[in-house]
Amino acid sequence: MLAVFNVIAFFLLGAFIGKFMAFTSKYLPKILLDEIGEPDDVWKWFFQKPHCRSCRHPRTLPESLPILGYFIQKGKCRYCRKPIGSKGVFLEIAMALIFGLSVLFFPLTLHMIFVFFMTAFLILCFITDFEHGILPDQFTQPMVWAGLIVSLIPLFIPPAEAIIGAAGGYGIFWIFNVAFRSYRGVDGMYPGDFKLNAAIGAGLGFKWVLVILVISFFLLILVTATQFFFGKKQNDKSFLRQEAPWGCYSSLVTIVILYILLIQATT
Repeated sequence: MLAVFNVIAFFLLGAFIGKFMAFTSKYLPKILLDEIGEPDDVWKWFFQKPHCRSCRHPRTLPESLPILGYFIQKGKCRYCRKPIGSKGVFLEIAMALIFGLSVLFFPLTLHMIFVFFMTAFLILCFITDFEHGILPDQFTQPMVWAGLIVSLIPLFIPPAEAIIGAAGGYGIFWIFNVAFRSYRGVDGMYPGDFKLNAAIGAGLGFKWVLVILVISFFLLILVTATQFFFGKKQNDKSFLRQEAPWGCYSSLVTIVILYILLIQATT
């Protein structure tokens, strides 16, 4: 009975966290890129009385619920009839399933809570890097601090490995960028990539930074080659010079590694 309660509770928790993640991934980039407010305004806006972002008409409590609210409104505001973004409900469902299924198959431990925390921020990094080409400090810095703090327990790695991982994760990309800039005269990577790599190192250690780096690189090559040869872009020389969303690849690989380590830690 307790197991069923835990699954339901974490399913609902994941859905509400997914709702906040969808809101944050939509409005924080607008704040940072369009300068329409301060980053902390995201919290204030999220907890305002729910309303349609198009017509500003207030929503009822059932309409504001994650997952359920979308289907109650049939994907459209019942006043202005403008579509409600489906990305939000997909993210709510995804987080609900991640939380609920994780509690179903693994014991509820500090390891799992840390994996939940990292997974949520890594998904946010994936979304913002894919859609806007940015990795906000508001997503990367909490992961750095979380990795360093939990190493004091420790969970996956001790403090020394967390510090070396954070410094090495940041440094390896910084050195690469310095070398690339001296050769090409432009940056090959940006500070957000450095900080994401530092966050991965703080949580998992420098050894896993190198593993994730190699796997992400091969995924990048595979996806780029697939797009080039099957997307009919062979004659577009500028295609190969486009910036690649490195944060997307490293975020996805890191999530997989985190769950592999969670399995090892709980079996």
